[in-house]
Amino acid sequence: MNFEEKEPTDWSNDVSCRNCGDTGFTVKTVEGVSSATRCACIAERRAGTLESAAGIPKKYAGVTVDNYRIPQDNSTVMHAMQLLTMRTRRFATSFPSLHEPRGLLLQGPNGVGKTHLAVAALRTILAAGFDGRFLWYQDLMRLIKDGFQQNFASSSFTTAYNQLQDVDILLIDDLGANRATEFVEDSITELIAYRYNHEKAMIVTTNYSLVEGATDYLGDRVGRRVVSRLHEMCMILECPAVPDYRKKT
Repeated sequence: MNFEEKEPTDWSNDVSCRNCGDTGFTVKTVEGVSSATRCACIAERRAGTLESAAGIPKKYAGVTVDNYRIPQDNSTVMHAMQLLTMRTRRFATSFPSLHEPRGLLLQGPNGVGKTHLAVAALRTILAAGFDGRFLWYQDLMRLIKDGFQQNFASSSFTTAYNQLQDVDILLIDDLGANRATEFVEDSITELIAYRYNHEKAMIVTTNYSLVEGATDYLGDRVGRRVVSRLHEMCMILECPAVPDYRKKT
């Protein structure tokens, strides 16, 4: 069987993809019959669009699991961090998992790189064509409070809140950074419950303990119902204490 593939056209410098000339398709001819296939640049452009819309801070624009820095001076910590990165990568590359838990929660002290790993997982999922959103916990609280002041009637609030409910993957960074009022707590519980009931995944980072009775218990800041739901939704990864990650980058 004769197989013939056309050489890429010598497109001008004005096109971004020299494979398809920005048409989105490449043409192959097999035994005189031509057929068009979707060019890989379509997926690349979609992934770029999804990442731009996700609200990832510029500081984390290029983070990956591979460029997460693991300390080499303590073998116990090194092995624990290697396991942490392996599980984070597995969660992201197998998304969406057909099995519970559907989310990821990174818990540990300040400066251990929780946000780096969380965003690395989010970026991997976005690159696979899923839509997602990064949201700092303080911004979530502000959104809820602003919605309350507007009686939840404004189109801007409705659009923003609906996106948080329905995106394929929602990352909430630094959960519990401030104590929530009863109203904010109820709103966060409702958001997380909605995503749980509709099988929408979450990635969460927090400095606070998930153990009830601990002096730094997360439930004392966002409510026990939130912590209980996150236990059901997420694979929980505890980050060991290491020298401040921010000082190494």
